Amino acid sequence: MNTPEQLISAPSLHPLTGKVKSIHSFLKSRSGSMAPEQSLNETFGQLVDAARTPIRMGEAHTILAELNSDNTLSDLHHLCSEGEFELEKYWAERIRAATNIKQEMRKFPYWNNYLKLAKLEMTALRSVMPEIGSMLFAGSGPLPLSAYMFAAHYGMKVTNVEAEEYAADCSVAWMDPILGDKKIPCHHMDIQEFTDFAHFDVVVMAALVGLTPAAKQEIIAHLHAHMQPGQLLMVRSVRGLRRLLYPEVTAKDLKGFEIVKEVHPRGEVVNSAVIARRI
Repeated sequence: MNTPEQLISAPSLHPLTGKVKSIHSFLKSRSGSMAPEQSLNETFGQLVDAARTPIRMGEAHTILAELNSDNTLSDLHHLCSEGEFELEKYWAERIRAATNIKQEMRKFPYWNNYLKLAKLEMTALRSVMPEIGSMLFAGSGPLPLSAYMFAAHYGMKVTNVEAEEYAADCSVAWMDPILGDKKIPCHHMDIQEFTDFAHFDVVVMAALVGLTPAAKQEIIAHLHAHMQPGQLLMVRSVRGLRRLLYPEVTAKDLKGFEIVKEVHPRGEVVNSAVIARRI
């Protein structure tokens, strides 16, 4: 048991750490039943707001270290992954059943975020490879809005790879009717089972593909083994407090690749884009 002296001298947590721990406790209590509803949506919204809090990098590192000390941070990543999948599943079914698919799709609460992220990423990719035309999207999920935007808005030839069977089937079901000749095939398999990367200009690795540094490094090693020299890899990452939502990817994770462009947005868009060339 701690003595009074020890309790007095124990360092107090940053106020934002306490708030995030409270959010984590609520989400943990809902694990396994993350279908969207008001209290859950509001709590995830609070977590996103916390992740976008303007704060000095040193202060952010303090908060993240406090959350990492008892594995709250890594647990949050798994809970966010679960919640994001259930949110996408709900909206994919809603869009799939709609009379006007495009109109319903634009009602998705994070539609504008996806628009801004797609524009940011395409601008970054074209600054590195102006004639880019094809991509493989790893970890597309049941509602692959980025893949849709890359194909429909930017004329990219996109192929999805998705490990979860429901997500792979559902994504094709709602996108096929509105994409015409720009249809996006989806391979139902783990990205580490896929090896035919040679004819893609860029491989895109979604933020929730690999929820730990070790898992991401293993996947990146597989990509390196099967990609060709000069091919681009774009990894979705995060910086600062945005690590509350997703794992970060840094140069040390990208063995065999040379980073050629990094974009770290502020404001509404959460994800960073790290573009690397296979050596």
